[in-house]
Amino acid sequence: MVLVAGSLDSESGRKALGELVQGYEPALTYYLRKKFCWAEPERATELFSAFVEKILVGKELVGQARPMAGHQFRQFLLTALHRFAVSELRRERARKRRPIEGVESLDELLEKGSEWLGSVSPVDFDVAWARNVVGEALRRMEQDCAASGRADIWGVFEHRLRRPILEGAEEMPYAELVVRFGLRSPTQAHNTLVTAKRKFEHFLREVISEYVADWSSVEVELRELQVILAHSV
Repeated sequence: MVLVAGSLDSESGRKALGELVQGYEPALTYYLRKKFCWAEPERATELFSAFVEKILVGKELVGQARPMAGHQFRQFLLTALHRFAVSELRRERARKRRPIEGVESLDELLEKGSEWLGSVSPVDFDVAWARNVVGEALRRMEQDCAASGRADIWGVFEHRLRRPILEGAEEMPYAELVVRFGLRSPTQAHNTLVTAKRKFEHFLREVISEYVADWSSVEVELRELQVILAHSV
């Protein structure tokens, strides 16, 4: 999708860019909120929209990116966003001719550290991106299970993996899952969980594929995502 998004002359390119923007928006706006807009969170959305219009579309930034690994592209995108935000905020300050939040200059603001500035790093951005990928994979899996009439697959996954991992809930015993979802035995419940894991992995790879240039990069990016999440705990 990244390569297609680099060509805005075609309808497919514009559509791919829209999907790319939608995929990265949560992580990029999170970065803006924490780094620059902690006092005005809604300003992050405005800055992101301006970045899309002026840089991603106006300067066709994605088309300028040489083929690169997923984490390299994320860093490329984040660096461009950071520079754009600094430039925009400097321009705003020049127009208003007054300090930002009482600080004499944006340079001073950026040097103040966590006392003035939201504490966030590229690692935080990667974590936000990884969580967004997992969230989207979960959403697609739940939707697919509902559409195919397999509430049992989602239910077993929900009570044995999703809620225990993400919410700290207790794992529901297999015997209870049998009763709740009309399964024949604890063995079938266990087999259903195996099926659920495979389904989740399928959707996880599907979502990741939308961030990379080709399918050959999916496994590398999947391992990167696992490392990011493992170190975020």
